[in-house]
Parts: sequence; C-alpha cells; structure tokens
Amino acid sequence: MSYRVILTSTAEEGLLEIAEYIALDNPTGVINFIDELTSSLRKTLSVFPLTGRQYTEIEGDIRHFPYRNYISYYRVKEEEKLVEILYIFNAKRDVTGFLQNL
Repeated sequence: MSYRVILTSTAEEGLLEIAEYIALDNPTGVINFIDELTSSLRKTLSVFPLTGRQYTEIEGDIRHFPYRNYISYYRVKEEEKLVEILYIFNAKRDVTGFLQNL
C-alpha cells in the first residue's frame, strides 16, 4: 500500500532556502533540482517509508533520508499511511537543536 507524502510548512521553507542558495550559482537549474529532490522523496518514501535511518540524537521517531548534499527529516504516521517531511537541510548543517523543537 502506498503512503501519502506531504511537505510541512517548515520543509517548504527549507526548500525555499535551498533554492535561493542554489540560484546564486545556477539560476536556470534550480527548479529542476528542487523537482528532482521532491520527486525522489515522494517516489521512495511513498513505497518504502521506513527506508530512511532513524535519527537517534533526539527522542521520537524521526527518520532521515539523503539526497545529494541534503537530508530530509521525516516521520511516518502508520495509521494514516502518511509520511510528513518535517525539514530539509544541507547535510553539513547541525540540526539537532532545531529538530528538538518540532
């Protein structure tokens, strides 16, 4: 059974930050990159929602899934067959404090 994959408002904000940063160097390729990233998340997590590794630095069942130099943090709501993308960060960013507030 397929899961519905949604981006929360914080995930959308993260995508906007990523897009703005990439557009500085590649204004014509930024839309394609964002489309590739979100398509990868939807294709993979809708079928294999537990494929991402569990993020153990905080309590709660948060998982993370990489795509190139970015990591998406998400949670699975089994009873609703839903994957909530909570945030998308550059892989080099320290996100522990931010994620504890979600």
